[in-house]
Amino acid sequence: MPRKEVEDMLKVQGDYLVRKTTMARQVVYCLSVRHVNDVKHIPLGYSFDTGMWTLKDARLEPGLTFSRAVSVTGVQCRSDYWAKPLTVGCWQIDALWRTKSDGKTDITKPSLKELLDTLVQTEKQIPPSGVILKNPFPRPDYYFLHEHITILKKLGHGAFGEVHFGKLRLKNGDEIDVAVKMLKGTRIKKSQLSAFFEEAKLMRRFDHPNIVRFYGVAPQEEPIMILLELANGGSLKAGLFDSYCKNHSGIPPSKLLQFATDGARGMCYLAARQVIHRDIAARNCLLGRKDELKISDFGLSIADKTEMKLDKLKSVPIKWLAPETLRQGIFSTKTDVWSYGVLLWEIFAQCSSDPFPGETNAKAKEHILNDPVPMNAPPGSPKIVQEVMAVCFMKNPEERADFVRVLKLLSPHETPPTIP
Repeated sequence: MPRKEVEDMLKVQGDYLVRKTTMARQVVYCLSVRHVNDVKHIPLGYSFDTGMWTLKDARLEPGLTFSRAVSVTGVQCRSDYWAKPLTVGCWQIDALWRTKSDGKTDITKPSLKELLDTLVQTEKQIPPSGVILKNPFPRPDYYFLHEHITILKKLGHGAFGEVHFGKLRLKNGDEIDVAVKMLKGTRIKKSQLSAFFEEAKLMRRFDHPNIVRFYGVAPQEEPIMILLELANGGSLKAGLFDSYCKNHSGIPPSKLLQFATDGARGMCYLAARQVIHRDIAARNCLLGRKDELKISDFGLSIADKTEMKLDKLKSVPIKWLAPETLRQGIFSTKTDVWSYGVLLWEIFAQCSSDPFPGETNAKAKEHILNDPVPMNAPPGSPKIVQEVMAVCFMKNPEERADFVRVLKLLSPHETPPTIP
């Protein structure tokens, strides 16, 4: 569990939890405690000679060695549903380390639960910062164990891992279909882990029929998983392209217009919550049980900002980017609006090709930066589609439409979603 995730959870003085983390390229247990205006992180020590647990700041002790795995039970279990032994490597501390120079002995216990309970009951200060344990922080409702997840079939893969179709067993015993996003690899970087949890944290905030629903995470074992709503209709891009290949008359314009309106609803919802998606495209849209379009893939998204700027653009989808992104590295809700205009083209072209068909990224970039209108609506599109694309492709972001206006153009009598 990343440090930032923990620090966001522990809000009250004395709140604490036990988590797994990485030190010296090894996985260890760590005690995290809210103390004044900070969260302290204290590695846990275990002696295989005595079978005892203790608390030590491993960074201050010489000769600390990483030892074999140890099983831990009963720590931070909310109910029997969650009770499960955890096995992880621990810092092995010699018995003599438990004796301070003043002759007093640190608290040691045969189980981690006993150690923590004793520290709470005695209100013993933990050196060097003097933290005191008060309130164990329970495992959140959206944290699941791997034993509650059944992986059935691989659906695809992305930058950080794979997506599988699976079953999730809920606390009441019911099973639901889920899409399981796995973070896989033998050497997972902390930055990857942090980004994975940031995506999960962001998706917890969403509740809208045109946004893929978040169910939870399974972080205690590898591979770490995000559990999402299974979009039964699959990928929008694959669905449109398959239909185009089978029948060039394709999907009726009314259906395509429904997809476009669904996408505008979802993006209007995100914009109202100051979320910049940064990767709006048909490849990141899914179809639900009733063929409703759902925005997905929030791996690049940022929240609670009106704008962000990158010094360098690396491995970016040029054909979907706004002029200010290509020139200055700026991302905002208005750049999402531009990308949505490209999504409209994809929808009404039925994903028969990428935008700017037959042209290189360099040539497409020239069109985006220099042409008054970078692209026209595909032939046969309803008039409203060209109108919406025109307001999405205004070069000046201040003159460009916002998503409320886009939705009003597509569905004039609809009230845009707002923050409750």
